[in-house]
This record gives sequence, C-alpha cells and structure tokens, in this order.
Amino acid sequence: MASILSFGAGETKTYMVVNQVNIDQTAEIATAEDETGKVIEMKAYSKSVERKYEGLLKTDGTPPEVGSIATVDEWNGLVTAVNETKNNKDFVKLSITMKASDSANLEAL
Repeated sequence: MASILSFGAGETKTYMVVNQVNIDQTAEIATAEDETGKVIEMKAYSKSVERKYEGLLKTDGTPPEVGSIATVDEWNGLVTAVNETKNNKDFVKLSITMKASDSANLEAL
C-alpha cells in the first residue's frame, strides 16, 4: 500500500507567505498518589493546541496584534506571540504563535 505524504506548508495568508507550520497538542494531567507517594492514577482533564506559523511578511502585510484572535483554515486561536526578524540581506521573516484550549471562549484584549 502506498503512503500519502504531504509536502510543504503550501499556504498564503493575507499578511504572510507561510513556509513552516508547527502544531503542538498538550493535555493537562491530574495525578493521585498513594501514601508512599507513588502515582496510582492519572486523568487528562484539558487539552490545548498551539500553532506556530513561520514565513515571510508580504510588502503590504500587517500581522495580527498580540492578544487578538486570528483564524487560520477555520481554526481560531489567541495570538500569544508575534516576532519579526529584519536584516539587510533577507526578506522580513515573521513568526506568529496562536493557542486555543478545549472549547474555551476566546476573548481578545
């Protein structure tokens, strides 16, 4: 059976050309210990997704503000970090990090 592979980020947003996407999923875990301190039970009670988009800033692009809500491919997240890197030998590089947890209501600054 042939494998189906996906290559490249292949996305262009209104303010940047995306070259790389990192998606991290984490769970918050509660633990219970017995009288000797040995963990005897673990329970996941919350899940978070953090996405980091890296790419090149478009000439007419304006990245979202930290603390705002951004939507990428129908996924909504709070913008937790925006980083622009500029030098005299390259295009302006942009990194945007967004986070959402479970079904939490998102509220911007």
